[in-house]
Amino acid sequence: MAFIDWSAEYDVGVNLFNKQHQGLVALVNKLHEAMLEGKSRSVMSSILDDLIKYTAEHFSSEEEYFHKHHYPLDAEHTQQHQALTDQVIKFKQDYESGQTTIGVPLLDFLRKWLVEHIQGADMKYKSFFQEKGVS
Repeated sequence: MAFIDWSAEYDVGVNLFNKQHQGLVALVNKLHEAMLEGKSRSVMSSILDDLIKYTAEHFSSEEEYFHKHHYPLDAEHTQQHQALTDQVIKFKQDYESGQTTIGVPLLDFLRKWLVEHIQGADMKYKSFFQEKGVS
């Protein structure tokens, strides 16, 4: 059973972003599975690296579209991206230094942030991009 199940209610109307969101969901699910299976620190660290890299690529894609199409909530949305990036990088540093572990609190945070961000901030651009003919 997946930690996060992809749902049609997460469809933001832009195919690229939907695919990237599905990729993020898959990586969080992979991290959850690795935690449950008691995988090594190096495996967990590698998955975190993948999650950080993929998240940065996704945020860059969204922000490129925001600039290109003059999305009015660009600055606010980009600020949310930076806040999550900062939090996850800090967590990764704490994990690698042995100050924290990967457990349910982190996974719950990632799930909550991802789902709430998609259903909140990302849904705000759905009609904007539809009006621009972006799909």
